Amino acid sequence: MANIEARQVIHRWLSCTTESDTIEALDRVREAGLKILFSFKNTKPKSIIEKEAHLLFSMTILKCDSLFHLAKGHVLKNSLDEKTAPYIYDPFSIMTIVRSQFEAFCAFHSIFVYTKSLDEQKLFHSLWVIAGLKYRQQFQ
Repeated sequence: MANIEARQVIHRWLSCTTESDTIEALDRVREAGLKILFSFKNTKPKSIIEKEAHLLFSMTILKCDSLFHLAKGHVLKNSLDEKTAPYIYDPFSIMTIVRSQFEAFCAFHSIFVYTKSLDEQKLFHSLWVIAGLKYRQQFQ
Protein backbone atom coordinates (compact mmCIF):
# COMPACT_ATOMS: atom_id res chain seq x y z
CA MET A 1 0.00 0.00 0.00
CA ALA A 2 2.79 2.42 0.88
CA ASN A 3 4.42 1.75 -2.50
CA ILE A 4 1.25 2.74 -4.36
CA GLU A 5 0.89 5.92 -2.34
CA ALA A 6 4.56 6.81 -2.89
CA ARG A 7 4.19 6.25 -6.64
CA GLN A 8 1.11 8.47 -6.73
CA VAL A 9 2.94 11.27 -4.92
CA ILE A 10 5.99 10.97 -7.18
CA HIS A 11 3.75 10.95 -10.26
CA ARG A 12 2.00 14.10 -8.98
CA TRP A 13 5.39 15.82 -8.48
CA LEU A 14 6.65 14.80 -11.92
CA SER A 15 3.50 15.96 -13.67
CA CYS A 16 2.80 19.12 -11.68
CA THR A 17 -0.40 20.80 -12.72
CA THR A 18 -0.63 23.37 -9.95
CA GLU A 19 1.76 25.94 -8.55
CA SER A 20 1.60 24.36 -5.10
CA ASP A 21 2.54 20.92 -6.53
CA THR A 22 5.49 22.48 -8.36
CA ILE A 23 6.77 24.22 -5.24
CA GLU A 24 6.24 21.07 -3.16
CA ALA A 25 8.18 18.97 -5.70
CA LEU A 26 11.02 21.49 -5.80
CA ASP A 27 11.10 21.57 -2.00
CA ARG A 28 11.39 17.76 -1.85
CA VAL A 29 14.29 17.79 -4.32
CA ARG A 30 15.93 20.58 -2.33
CA GLU A 31 15.48 18.76 0.98
CA ALA A 32 16.84 15.48 -0.44
CA GLY A 33 19.86 17.30 -1.86
CA LEU A 34 20.51 19.07 1.44
CA LYS A 35 20.32 15.74 3.29
CA ILE A 36 22.95 14.27 0.95
CA LEU A 37 25.08 17.40 1.18
CA PHE A 38 24.95 17.54 4.97
CA SER A 39 25.79 13.84 5.27
CA PHE A 40 29.24 14.62 3.81
CA LYS A 41 29.98 17.68 5.95
CA ASN A 42 32.48 15.86 8.20
CA THR A 43 34.30 13.97 5.46
CA LYS A 44 37.55 15.16 3.96
CA PRO A 45 37.91 14.79 0.17
CA LYS A 46 40.60 12.30 -0.87
CA SER A 47 41.50 14.18 -4.06
CA ILE A 48 40.91 17.40 -5.93
CA ILE A 49 38.46 15.52 -8.14
CA GLU A 50 36.41 14.47 -5.12
CA LYS A 51 36.53 18.03 -3.75
CA GLU A 52 35.24 19.43 -7.04
CA ALA A 53 32.49 16.80 -7.12
CA HIS A 54 31.34 18.08 -3.75
CA LEU A 55 31.51 21.68 -4.98
CA LEU A 56 29.48 20.93 -8.13
CA PHE A 57 26.86 19.11 -6.10
CA SER A 58 26.79 21.97 -3.56
CA MET A 59 26.32 24.49 -6.38
CA THR A 60 23.41 22.51 -7.79
CA ILE A 61 21.66 22.32 -4.41
CA LEU A 62 22.27 25.98 -3.56
CA LYS A 63 20.81 26.99 -6.90
CA CYS A 64 17.84 24.74 -6.20
CA ASP A 65 17.37 26.61 -2.92
CA SER A 66 17.45 29.95 -4.77
CA LEU A 67 14.90 28.67 -7.28
CA PHE A 68 12.69 27.47 -4.44
CA HIS A 69 12.54 30.97 -2.98
CA LEU A 70 12.13 32.70 -6.35
CA ALA A 71 9.34 30.30 -7.37
CA LYS A 72 7.23 31.46 -4.44
CA GLY A 73 7.18 35.00 -5.81
CA HIS A 74 7.24 38.09 -3.65
CA VAL A 75 5.50 41.39 -3.07
CA LEU A 76 7.36 44.55 -4.01
CA LYS A 77 6.94 47.32 -1.49
CA ASN A 78 7.98 50.93 -1.80
CA SER A 79 9.18 52.16 1.58
CA LEU A 80 8.69 55.81 0.60
CA ASP A 81 4.92 55.68 0.23
CA GLU A 82 4.20 52.15 1.52
CA LYS A 83 2.59 51.13 -1.78
CA THR A 84 2.83 47.50 -2.79
CA ALA A 85 2.60 45.57 -6.03
CA PRO A 86 0.92 42.18 -6.23
CA TYR A 87 2.97 39.00 -6.15
CA ILE A 88 5.55 39.08 -8.89
CA TYR A 89 7.89 36.46 -10.28
CA ASP A 90 11.28 37.09 -11.81
CA PRO A 91 11.51 34.73 -14.81
CA PHE A 92 14.80 36.23 -16.00
CA SER A 93 16.61 35.37 -12.76
CA ILE A 94 14.96 31.96 -12.73
CA MET A 95 16.12 31.22 -16.30
CA THR A 96 19.71 32.26 -15.49
CA ILE A 97 19.85 30.12 -12.36
CA VAL A 98 18.27 27.10 -14.10
CA ARG A 99 20.82 27.33 -16.92
CA SER A 100 23.71 27.58 -14.45
CA GLN A 101 22.27 24.74 -12.38
CA PHE A 102 21.87 22.59 -15.47
CA GLU A 103 25.49 23.24 -16.49
CA ALA A 104 26.76 22.28 -13.02
CA PHE A 105 24.58 19.16 -12.98
CA CYS A 106 25.74 18.11 -16.47
CA ALA A 107 29.40 18.56 -15.51
CA PHE A 108 28.82 16.54 -12.32
CA HIS A 109 27.02 13.78 -14.21
CA SER A 110 29.56 13.65 -17.05
CA ILE A 111 32.55 13.41 -14.72
CA PHE A 112 31.29 11.50 -11.70
CA VAL A 113 28.29 9.40 -12.80
CA TYR A 114 28.76 8.65 -16.49
CA THR A 115 32.38 7.51 -16.25
CA LYS A 116 32.99 3.80 -15.87
CA SER A 117 36.53 3.78 -14.47
CA LEU A 118 38.81 5.97 -12.40
CA ASP A 119 41.04 6.60 -15.43
CA GLU A 120 38.04 7.72 -17.47
CA GLN A 121 36.95 9.97 -14.59
CA LYS A 122 40.43 11.55 -14.44
CA LEU A 123 40.38 12.10 -18.21
CA PHE A 124 36.92 13.72 -18.18
CA HIS A 125 37.90 15.86 -15.19
CA SER A 126 41.12 17.00 -16.91
CA LEU A 127 39.20 17.87 -20.09
CA TRP A 128 36.68 19.86 -18.04
CA VAL A 129 39.47 21.77 -16.25
CA ILE A 130 41.26 22.52 -19.54
CA ALA A 131 38.01 23.70 -21.16
CA GLY A 132 37.43 26.04 -18.22
CA LEU A 133 40.95 27.43 -18.45
CA LYS A 134 40.65 27.98 -22.21
CA TYR A 135 37.32 29.73 -21.74
CA ARG A 136 38.71 32.08 -19.09
CA GLN A 137 41.72 32.92 -21.29
CA GLN A 138 39.33 34.59 -23.74
CA PHE A 139 38.86 37.44 -21.24
CA GLN A 140 42.51 38.41 -20.82
